[in-house]
Amino acid sequence: MFDVVKSVARHFFVYGFGRILNRIVGFLLIPLYTHYLLPSDYGTLEMIEVTVYLVGTFLGAGLTHAVMRFYFESEEASYRQTVVSTALLSVLLICFVLGGSLAVISPAVSTLVFQSQEYGGLLRLAVITLTATVVSETPLVFLRAREKSVLYTVSSVLRLAVNLSLNILFIVKYGMGVRGVILGGLISEVCLGLALTAYTLKHVGISFSRPRLKEMLRYGIPYIPGGFVISILLVADRFALQRFTNLTEVGLYALGYKFGLVMGAMVTEPFFLIWRPKMFEVAKREDASQIYGRMLTYFLFLELFVALGISAGVKDVVTIMADPKYHSAYQITPFIVLAYVMGGVYNHAQVGILLAKKTKYILYIQIVGAIAGIVLNVALVPWLGAWGAATATLSAWTLLTVMAYRISQRFVHVDFEFGRIGKMLTVALVLYGISLLMEVSSSTYLNLAVRLLIATTFPFALVLVRFYEPEEVGKIRELSASAWLLMRSRTRWRETSP
Repeated sequence: MFDVVKSVARHFFVYGFGRILNRIVGFLLIPLYTHYLLPSDYGTLEMIEVTVYLVGTFLGAGLTHAVMRFYFESEEASYRQTVVSTALLSVLLICFVLGGSLAVISPAVSTLVFQSQEYGGLLRLAVITLTATVVSETPLVFLRAREKSVLYTVSSVLRLAVNLSLNILFIVKYGMGVRGVILGGLISEVCLGLALTAYTLKHVGISFSRPRLKEMLRYGIPYIPGGFVISILLVADRFALQRFTNLTEVGLYALGYKFGLVMGAMVTEPFFLIWRPKMFEVAKREDASQIYGRMLTYFLFLELFVALGISAGVKDVVTIMADPKYHSAYQITPFIVLAYVMGGVYNHAQVGILLAKKTKYILYIQIVGAIAGIVLNVALVPWLGAWGAATATLSAWTLLTVMAYRISQRFVHVDFEFGRIGKMLTVALVLYGISLLMEVSSSTYLNLAVRLLIATTFPFALVLVRFYEPEEVGKIRELSASAWLLMRSRTRWRETSP
């Protein structure tokens, strides 16, 4: 079992480095955005992004999901090359047709969302950006399938560097505001898309197989309506706020939501980048059920650890980094963080459905979740505003997770460790409650340090509830001893070096 954990952990940290760096840079841009953009501008940018995200679920035709599944159907190199090349060429054609059509009707979309054609040009730029992003997905899946985590991360970092530089240039020097943010993203995504497409075609060649395409579409098409309805769930809160409140409220909510997204960047996204392909490999092992259950425990350990740190420190971080007109944004972050924890569990709970290739059930689950999210947002947002949107998001993701678990267990039984999960949740909630009471000084920086220190006690507090298994304690001691010996050897080398 620990051989799988070791393999996942190695690539997790490589993938995680790029994702964390991306979020760090995003946070460094918060003072820039909040200084040069009004909350209403921030809300406008958020509505453009979520609108494009919503309509963009159709562009990939579910093929990127299918590539990962069919890539491991055979060990034959020519088969794998055909799978990747067929998917990439098909996505290029689909993006050209559908992306071009969306760009043409962007003024109508602007009228639908903002009741004005004023934002049609910004939406057109955002659609082109999305098209480049979708084209990049197949090459990125190809890198993940080959476990080229370093190259994957380098590509992400280069895109980030270009985007950051252009944002500063367009917003600060040229004062382009929202248009500058979108234009910077467009240029960086096009550069990455061209480079990754050229790299992939160089390694897989140009080939096309209609039988492979039909098989991949049959597997991936359920992801299209499924992706659309899950997108509705993800953006329903912003649309409800825009309809029932105003763009300023959307902007404040968006900033608080951004802190919640750190959960995805630091844990969920890098974990599933390596775990999803590894999951199909593990299915062939006799101890697969135990591995799936144990991996959820370790995954939740990381998620709750990070969630605790974010929730405990978000108030002080927003106070330090953001302009005063944004300071109330922190209030909804703990709800969003917990919603993303549930979203991670939901993705893990699908294992039986995915292994059985019963992806239609994912669609059914997501439809129910999306309907629940819309109903809850319509019911709660007019009454509670941002609090209602955050509550609706958390409730809908919890419902999705429960349904995915119940259905998935019918196909593949997984021995989830609910007792240990309960211990982690209890400890995390207790420590979070303590952090809320710790207002030790008038200094925001000191309060932040104390709250983060409380959050870091999470792994040690678990000892008190006897969370760790004997084999895990042995592994921890083994790793600690190895780290100590490595430090000693390096210290001696430095002392003896001339």
